[in-house]
Amino acid sequence: MESSDTDELRLQQLDNNIFFGSCQVLAQPILLQYENIKFIIGVNLTTEKIASFYTLYFQHSNSLIVNFDSSTQATTKTPVELYKRNNTILLQKFVSQYLQWGKTKTPLSLTRFGKIQSLPQFCNSNVLAGEPLVQYQVFNDLLTLFKSFKHLGNILVVSSHSHDPTLIKFLISSVIACHPSVTIQESLQYTRAILNLPINACEEFDILNDKGLQEFAQAPEILQHRLECSSKRRCGNIPENSSVDNKSLMGPAEHTKRGRF
Repeated sequence: MESSDTDELRLQQLDNNIFFGSCQVLAQPILLQYENIKFIIGVNLTTEKIASFYTLYFQHSNSLIVNFDSSTQATTKTPVELYKRNNTILLQKFVSQYLQWGKTKTPLSLTRFGKIQSLPQFCNSNVLAGEPLVQYQVFNDLLTLFKSFKHLGNILVVSSHSHDPTLIKFLISSVIACHPSVTIQESLQYTRAILNLPINACEEFDILNDKGLQEFAQAPEILQHRLECSSKRRCGNIPENSSVDNKSLMGPAEHTKRGRF
């Protein structure tokens, strides 16, 4: 799937707090400030690539960057090590605060399935790895963690380009996590409507048949949440066998506080 240069330089919005786009938007600090971006998640990008953006644009900011990188190739390059050290320390601070809230029994906003299963991994490094199923689970745990601090700013998910199928898979997993009664097909339909660009048949087949995504949709926590929502009938999920309603997925409109230029 090809995208224009204009597409690569703009942000799109999945819900009230989650933006996504090409990694090229990281070179536009004024745009990120305008959208009040605080948390950045990189997918399908090498650690070296996203570390280069950190060195140029974020080293002296208060933004937190994490990325998924399953490669086993180690690097001792100073920019990469600095990126990993600084952001790991910052991530650990957010995890610590999250756990502190849990000890005081303060309700954690938007916690979907109770405790975040990936917290131990978050404490080790801001560079995350694992099999596809694990990555989808960790990704959604990150969204839960960061949304608990949404008063500080919004979330941006970036990839090699704005319509990367890998990026779309991660976004689909977040739709499923928030709306367990929605199928992968329905989540794709919703995401494709947001992208406002066609996804070719080969890419659609790859997304719908992604083993990790299928396993995620059948994960115990998703199934449990699906049962709870079905019994309570008050979670706002899309009913089974219904068409996708973009407004219901987006949630009520919120006026996000935007950073100043």
